[in-house]
Formats: sequence, C-alpha cells, structure tokens
Amino acid sequence: SQTGFCRLTKIKNSVATATIPSCNIHRFLSDVGDIFPFLVSGQNVIETSINNTNPILHAPITLFNLSRIENGEDYSFYGTAASRCILDYAAKADRERIDIAQASGAKGESALDILNGFWTDQYDNLYDAIKNNATYVAGKGPTSLQYRYITEDIPYGIAPLVYLSKQLGVHAPRLSALLEMYNLLFDRDFMQDGPKLTEDSLHAATE
Repeated sequence: SQTGFCRLTKIKNSVATATIPSCNIHRFLSDVGDIFPFLVSGQNVIETSINNTNPILHAPITLFNLSRIENGEDYSFYGTAASRCILDYAAKADRERIDIAQASGAKGESALDILNGFWTDQYDNLYDAIKNNATYVAGKGPTSLQYRYITEDIPYGIAPLVYLSKQLGVHAPRLSALLEMYNLLFDRDFMQDGPKLTEDSLHAATE
C-alpha cells in the first residue's frame, strides 16, 4: 500500500504496442526492449487501441454487477461476478469489435486470441480462458462507481467503438446497448467525454 510502489502478480508473454508515427515502432522497441522484452510490434495505434480486451470485458461485467459495486461488496471480478451468461455477452460484443476493426482497415484479433497470447496456457473459449486463470480470478472487483472500468473504459473504449460502428456502417447492437445503458444510468453522454475521431486524427494514427 506504499505510495510509489507497484505490485506485479504476473507478467504477460506478449503485448502489442505502436507509435505515432507508426514507422518509429522499431526504434521505440530497440530503446525499451531490454526493460520490457514482452512488447511486440503492432501495425499502428488504431490496431492496438481497437484490439484492447479491457473495455469488452470490463464494461458488461461491471454493468451487470452495479449493485455489488454500490453496496461495497467483497467479490471476485472475474470469479463470482463474471457469470457464463455475462461472458457470453462479452464474447458476442467482441465479435462486433472485430467487425469494426476489419471495416476500419485494422487487423481484428479476438479477445480469446489476445488472452491466449498473453499467457502460456491456451483455451478454446473465452469463459475457460478467464476462469482457469488464477491471476484473473483472484482480482477483486471495484467498490466505487468512480473506477476506471467506468470512467476510462466507457468513454475511451466502448464509446469510440460505437462511434466507428456508425461511421463505418457496422451493426453493433451489443456495444451500442452497453453505451446507451451507461449513458442512461449515469445521466451523461460518454460519447462526448471520449476522443474526437476526426479524419485528420485517424490519418495521423495510421501513418
């Protein structure tokens, strides 16, 4: 609990990273490779941003466990809070995310493939990949609504995906429903809180 310290429970095998402009990635990895050997080259920041499992997993699990959070309960976020039904919803929302990635010209990678890339053990479905990971199951869930699963993952994760789905004409009912429920529950427009995806910003991100 000391300030300035970080407790690492496990180190992932590989994490995709990118730079702006994207051509600087090799120089970046050369500079930090000895410190962070698990970093691997991604195509660009659009690809690494869309292929982020956090919003896809955090948003539905958090939404369907809001009463636990408000009550300040002691619970396992990926254990008791992540039921089979909720993770099935997440897996289907993840399929929508992949469709959005492909429509944007980025390589879409499933949450299951990303998780299998993080760790040594490999699984055939998202439920098993999470439930058989002791590091995930041991993690406690939030006990405050002022938590990054909401304040970060919704405006900077789910909202941009929904925005891109509309711009690219991709059907994304589950992602759209997640955003709408958070908007209604918190009486705010998370889309307005997130990044403004202009044509110039998207071009700069893919250079």
